Amino acid sequence: MLNLLNLVLGNTTVLNQRLIGNTDITTLNGAMPEIDPNEIIADYVAVSIPAPYLLMGAGMALSLLFGLNFARLIESKLNEWKVDKKPLLPLRSLSSTISYAGLVVGISFLIAGSMEVFNFALGPSVLIGSIVSLLTGIAFWIQIQRVMRQIETNNFMSVDFDNFDEFF
Repeated sequence: MLNLLNLVLGNTTVLNQRLIGNTDITTLNGAMPEIDPNEIIADYVAVSIPAPYLLMGAGMALSLLFGLNFARLIESKLNEWKVDKKPLLPLRSLSSTISYAGLVVGISFLIAGSMEVFNFALGPSVLIGSIVSLLTGIAFWIQIQRVMRQIETNNFMSVDFDNFDEFF
């Protein structure tokens, strides 16, 4: 029985190698007309992510990474002020400026990608996202500096986002 099985399997393997080796793809395609090579290749094409979602994901990742870094920098400045009474301001060190700028760029990517989801063009989306995030970022930077100044002078006041006269 084993000899017979080996003979059958061995002969089919040799036969298949001879058949495939001596024929071209069109002959094989004619033997199996229901199989289209383009359909087979299409099944193995990598899944692509649409550009708006990729832009939103990159913006979210940038915002989270740079935002967490900026939060840690502010937290360490506050801890140094509590322990050693080191000055909180100026806030314009290279590390804090880079992390805050990365946060603003990430938010502008996120806004631009969100607008692209609703079929806005890339150019206007990036422009509007950049303007909105830049203006909000400047206002927030000014508020952070005011809060830091209040902490240094021990003159705490509430932050009023409704009164636009106090922003600038």
